[in-house]
Amino acid sequence: MQSKRNKEWSETYKKVNHSLVEERKALNFNQEQLALFLWDGEEKLEKHRQLSKLYTADPILRNTHHYYDMTREEKMECGFKKLNRMAEVLPEKITYDTVFYHVTTNLGAMPTSLHHAMFELAVRYLGDEEQVDKWLPLILDYKIIGNYCQTEVGHGSNVRVSDSLTIGHRTTIQSEYVIAIYNYIIFSIQLFWQGLETEAIFDKEKDEFIINTPKNSSAKFWPGDLGVLSTHGVVYAQLMIEGKNLGVQSFMVPIRDIDTHRPLPGIEVGDIGPKFGFVAKDNGYVIFNQVRIPRRNMLMRYVNVDKEGKVTPQGNPKVLYSVMMFTRLQLLSGCVAGLGKSLIASIRYGIVRKQFKTAAGKDGKPEERKIIDYQTHLHRICPQLANNFAMAFATRRMYQLYNDMMSNIKTKNDFSQLGPMHTILSGMKALFCHTAYEGVKQMRECCGAAGFSQFSNIPNIIDAISSYVTLEGDSVVMNIQTARSLLKSGRKVIQTGKPLNQLLSYILDLKVILEKGKDFKCEAKDADFFKSEQNLLDLLKWNALLRIGQSLQLFADPKYKDFSLWEKFNEKFQIDLIKMSQAHSYYMTAQFFFEGINHFEKQGNCSNLVKHLRTLFRIFALNHLTKIGAPLAISKYLSPQQFRQIHQQLLQEYTNIRPQMLNLIEAFEYDDNTMVSAIGNYDGNVYERLLEWAKSSRLNEKDTLDGFDEYIRPFLAAKL
Repeated sequence: MQSKRNKEWSETYKKVNHSLVEERKALNFNQEQLALFLWDGEEKLEKHRQLSKLYTADPILRNTHHYYDMTREEKMECGFKKLNRMAEVLPEKITYDTVFYHVTTNLGAMPTSLHHAMFELAVRYLGDEEQVDKWLPLILDYKIIGNYCQTEVGHGSNVRVSDSLTIGHRTTIQSEYVIAIYNYIIFSIQLFWQGLETEAIFDKEKDEFIINTPKNSSAKFWPGDLGVLSTHGVVYAQLMIEGKNLGVQSFMVPIRDIDTHRPLPGIEVGDIGPKFGFVAKDNGYVIFNQVRIPRRNMLMRYVNVDKEGKVTPQGNPKVLYSVMMFTRLQLLSGCVAGLGKSLIASIRYGIVRKQFKTAAGKDGKPEERKIIDYQTHLHRICPQLANNFAMAFATRRMYQLYNDMMSNIKTKNDFSQLGPMHTILSGMKALFCHTAYEGVKQMRECCGAAGFSQFSNIPNIIDAISSYVTLEGDSVVMNIQTARSLLKSGRKVIQTGKPLNQLLSYILDLKVILEKGKDFKCEAKDADFFKSEQNLLDLLKWNALLRIGQSLQLFADPKYKDFSLWEKFNEKFQIDLIKMSQAHSYYMTAQFFFEGINHFEKQGNCSNLVKHLRTLFRIFALNHLTKIGAPLAISKYLSPQQFRQIHQQLLQEYTNIRPQMLNLIEAFEYDDNTMVSAIGNYDGNVYERLLEWAKSSRLNEKDTLDGFDEYIRPFLAAKL
């Protein structure tokens, strides 16, 4: 059974490549059930279908291949037009959800995406009630446009620990704690708190703060929506009162005049220039020269500064942490969407494209083989297809855990799941962003020269995904944060026999490895052992636990007793810690995938669909065991012969999933307006479309380019 939109497309398109028609005829599962799962239920799926139709029908919102030929300025103007049109035709106000959907389905960066994703959230959760009531309506109605202004040209998202804040007569809380909450959530807690240099100096006499950039390295650099769009920014600066540094706080700072859009006095602001990707996003810089703002422009939900300069922490800043985790969750969704679109293009192209007469035809004569049927091609695509579905299931589970956590916080004031969620989400953010980035690049290579063309849309996806590895927490930093928690949990299991928390309860089995010692061996009697999903999940678990045990041993080894904890973390064992974090994240992803399939089956979904999902699970597990299973080999838990069996089973699973690859990935229901791909459109008319789009290139609008007659023709006219 085709999904609703796929059925509509099959009936609408008059000329469809016969190879794609045959592949779709082989559909043997309920595609609608899979689409419902991938879009998280009927309501969201129907909204996607309605919006995709609206975007396709609207002449301004509709994507076009001409976008690939635009200059940076033209791409930005195109984004402005679409934003304006969205405000006109959408039935509700533009929100973060609207922006995120647009980013997923649109070509290029979305103007004001950071206005909603960072600026709006910062005001919502850092401002007190009076400040939220004042600024939030202006933000939602686009009366002001803002950015999140933290990173400096000489410093990342890390800040400096300064003096302590005193509360009343009884309690002293280090400013590290208060500041950490903000940055822990919106970007990431750094192992070392190095100094942001922008200053906010309190002028008691005038009841104002003076925002100042003291030197070049202090200039704010990289904030999105700052270069040309923003009228305001939430600026992070060192709070200075009576010459004392009280740590980093956030301040609402006007940047441009609302009427003229010119920089305000004392402010130098502009775009940072060309980048690897995100060419349509105006990442900017700003320099403040003694800029004065009212005292109440400091966001004061958690730290209040009164007219006398008295600083008072207040409320529970943990709420901010829990809410701001949502941004990283959205990145996980973005990874699934980006890799998914590149898979659609590469699988469709792999079916249409035929090369070399190596296949037997119906008449017995050799004929060209679909490139997707070469084993090397399957070896590229099948693991990425499995990765994408594993990430989709794991992301779904992470949203459920996040919602449960938020419910406990709101109803019970229970913050016990914050730590475990941070541990798992940090590792998954690093893993998923790296997996998606490398996966999309591999899909480009699968399509050969056609994938190298911008008309495939895959280079455009690479441009977008490339930033994910760095933004919202660098992957190395994310892995180290996960590693610290894993070490702590491992030590607790060894010392007390109890896990640090239930989400990490698998670490209890570390005791099994310690108890068995050299007798810790795989109990597989034959190759059939590696056909069991439960057995494969257990192998990934043991692989992660061996990494944790190894890291604990390294930190306890007397040979390194003269090294400090920080030296061990940053100079001696950092690579081991990252590999431990990755092994853990692979296992957690597999666990969520495995449990999700079981739940999907219990709901009474199509048995063939469940069978295909289990095949994808086996590909995911088998592939990663061959890539990251070194601890299983070093410990001799698995023998060389067993690793050969794992490899052979992986190749067999490629054959098992091959007939349904197209039908599985098309359950995402990304239409041609979203794909904008000459090689990945639904009809598969690759060569006609590539030639048509090539003819429309701007370089073909005139016979000779500017400068040809002046600089090149003289060569042709010269006599030999």
